[in-house]
Amino acid sequence: MKKIIFTISMLFIILSTSLSLAQDFIGNINVIPYSVLTLDSKWNQGQWGKLSKQTGSGIEIDVRSESDPISLTIGIFRYTGSKTNEYPIFGTNYSYSEGLDLDTTIVDFGIKKIWHQSDNPNYKYGLTFSVGGGLEYANTKVDYIIENELFGKFRESNHNEGVGYWMKNSIYYTFMSGFNVGGEVKYSYVDVDFIEVNNAKFNVGGFSYGIVVGYNF
Repeated sequence: MKKIIFTISMLFIILSTSLSLAQDFIGNINVIPYSVLTLDSKWNQGQWGKLSKQTGSGIEIDVRSESDPISLTIGIFRYTGSKTNEYPIFGTNYSYSEGLDLDTTIVDFGIKKIWHQSDNPNYKYGLTFSVGGGLEYANTKVDYIIENELFGKFRESNHNEGVGYWMKNSIYYTFMSGFNVGGEVKYSYVDVDFIEVNNAKFNVGGFSYGIVVGYNF
């Protein structure tokens, strides 16, 4: 799977370079410095503690020829989250804690349709609205941690990956200098198997929203 992701990424870079050499390409490089991902309800149940959200950041690139109506896009994100619950040990003065650490790396490939307030190709300033979607690859590591004052710490690590889909709406303002400022809302679904935990499947995607800061070229 990782070889496939690497190959697609390299093809995207080669395509972007080819368009730039053609000198008729336009696009955006946007950074998402802060994003919140609302997780599948399964992450808020049973052995996995009470984790409902992750926070993260990422970067997105879209590019197209001026004669094409649709842009190609790639995005890379990383989300992390942790939750710890503490419980008393009955009949003693001791307690134990049960925690979950979740670390997810996401790569999005797809297409995007972008509408600009200005139709002048030399001045893409004003409000910009986009709708996109495509394939999503997710690589997830889960650490389940139990710690108490009597027996120390126990950690169980689970790691897996999966492929699903994503859909996104973005709106931002492009200044005449070319800088973008705005926000985005996204939904993604990627089922990942965790065989070590009763062969359970978890959606490591979900609804997310974030801040967009970037540059239009």
